[in-house]
Amino acid sequence: MANNKTIKATQIAIICATKDRPEKIRNLLDSVAGLESQPGQILIADGGHNLNSLVKEFNKRINVTCLYCPEPGQILQRNYAHLMLRGDIRLVLHLDDDITLEPASLSKALSHWNRLTSGAGKPLAGMALNVINLPKKKDNFLRRLAIIRVEPMGRVWSSGFTSPHGPVCEGIGEIVESSWLVGGAVLWSREVLAKPHPLSFPTRWAVCEDVIFSYPLSHDNRLVVCGDAVVQHHDSYINHNFAKSVFYGKSQVVMRYVLVASNDDLSKLAFFWSSGLHILGYMACAIPGNKNALGTGLGMLSGLFQVFFAQFTYKSHIELARDLAK
Repeated sequence: MANNKTIKATQIAIICATKDRPEKIRNLLDSVAGLESQPGQILIADGGHNLNSLVKEFNKRINVTCLYCPEPGQILQRNYAHLMLRGDIRLVLHLDDDITLEPASLSKALSHWNRLTSGAGKPLAGMALNVINLPKKKDNFLRRLAIIRVEPMGRVWSSGFTSPHGPVCEGIGEIVESSWLVGGAVLWSREVLAKPHPLSFPTRWAVCEDVIFSYPLSHDNRLVVCGDAVVQHHDSYINHNFAKSVFYGKSQVVMRYVLVASNDDLSKLAFFWSSGLHILGYMACAIPGNKNALGTGLGMLSGLFQVFFAQFTYKSHIELARDLAK
């Protein structure tokens, strides 16, 4: 892990993996240009090979480079950008392209990072920024029954479902411990990124990749959320067509199984129980005619059958994940 010497903002790199979303990148870079503390390196890992001219517009304001990645896919694009990091970079901020940062977010995160790494105890591996505008969910009987509770925050349940670790609203400067970190706005120690991501192969949708990567780290390292470091999420959700809903449903079941199968402290039995009830919930939503819910439910059912039969054919969880890209 990083040593206890004070880290400067110029020793931070920002990496954003993106594809064909120029307006999102423009908004992100505008927010980066407004930061009180500027990072030493900003890399836009472009999977669509069409952002170079846009990025050049910001060259006079910030130290940003556009990388045309040889293979598309969020994980592979980030991996490629990691190879381009300067030697003096010690922290890497992974950002989704639909995030914008408040002016003081980076400086406050860095201040807390330096404070937390100055003492004894587990090394600090990652710090999520506080995505303040995420909707808050509430627990209920069905969530508890299905082992998909949302409280307490930052938990990974035996079923492979997670409780959110944000937004953090309770107090200024609050640091919240977590067992996993969402991938879209996280400051990582460079050392933990040296180990290849378990899903370092082509994927069509990197669902659950963040918890698959971060949860094992939590056993020997600290993962925290910084309430002071405020960012905004600006994704514009749209209704997917039926085929895409089916694929998304299948993918989330298979990838959640990858998480469970990769960690001995999680339970395959709990995974099957929870996934079955989750599917019933989607199918119930489909009864009034919700085609997206029907597609997602059918996709999840298909994924669950694949996972079930893999128990008898000895097909590995990684092979199941690779098959999603076919």
